[in-house]
Amino acid sequence: MNDWVYIKNDEEIKKILDFFFDACLKEIRYESGAYVSDDFNMQPVNTKRNLYVIFQRQHKNPSSIEMVFEGLEQLNLLPSNNNYDCIINGAYMCFEKNKIVWFSSNYYDKDYKQLYDSCTWIKSCKAKYRITDKYLGENNIYINVKD
Repeated sequence: MNDWVYIKNDEEIKKILDFFFDACLKEIRYESGAYVSDDFNMQPVNTKRNLYVIFQRQHKNPSSIEMVFEGLEQLNLLPSNNNYDCIINGAYMCFEKNKIVWFSSNYYDKDYKQLYDSCTWIKSCKAKYRITDKYLGENNIYINVKD
């Protein structure tokens, strides 16, 4: 299954949240839409704002998924340092004022905004995912730079 599934309602959120147990955020790529052309003219507007994320987990069916957060509004990346593991033991996702918010924590309180300072979280206009078990492993997916 390589078809993209858009997360449009709470039922689709429930389907994907089980994936984020014994998982890790493996890789991120951001596409702004801004650029400088060959003649040095700038396209200064972030026309895309897409965040691509590879998650992997220690279970089969699926073992890896790719999510795209379209129309990214905010990203709070809180990586663990070398003294701590980065295992995601559950996630929380919700709709907030027609936006979708994903948190790397399954902690829930009526005021989930407490999570803003304590975990990685992503807020965007839309989100979609697909199964990408072929991405399992340590090899980079988004960056393959050869000098």
